[in-house]
Amino acid sequence: MMEALDRLHLEDPTRGTRRVRKELIKLDFQMGRRYVRTLMRLMRIRTSFCKPRTTISDPTKDKYPYLLRNVPITRPNQAWAIDIAYIPMPKGHMYLTAIIDLHSRYIVGWSISNTMERAWVTQVVNDAVEAHGKPEIMNSDQGVRFTSDSCLNYLKSQETIQISMLGKGRAIDNVFI
Repeated sequence: MMEALDRLHLEDPTRGTRRVRKELIKLDFQMGRRYVRTLMRLMRIRTSFCKPRTTISDPTKDKYPYLLRNVPITRPNQAWAIDIAYIPMPKGHMYLTAIIDLHSRYIVGWSISNTMERAWVTQVVNDAVEAHGKPEIMNSDQGVRFTSDSCLNYLKSQETIQISMLGKGRAIDNVFI
């Protein structure tokens, strides 16, 4: 059984206890998931997977103040929030960029990609502005995609859009998105 488990791990080191158990059952080994976990621990086998980091700050880039503190949101397009999340898939993950109007809680723009290109985030913002008009404030975290030259230059070129960024460790301020 351990030999089969070792072979399965060498074939695909991203298999966790559930997938390993299914494969072992196909090989006529009857066992529960906890037993598979015990064997993997005994054999010092660990599932390897990449855990994406969607917010990485670039210390050399300009940061902008958080403009939404104690500001009542009373009308559409007053403030939008943008963020990137990752969606786990059977093999790897995809990235989701979404923009929400904080007044109506309506998603004004979104896109899914398998890479986190800076131009991709800028395109999502551009598409949302073209479809729904310009917001007064665009709020984001301090991630590399939002502090990139392409994204900031696009927002600055819109002239009436004020840039707002969360402070470090203030993710709860962007809870809606």
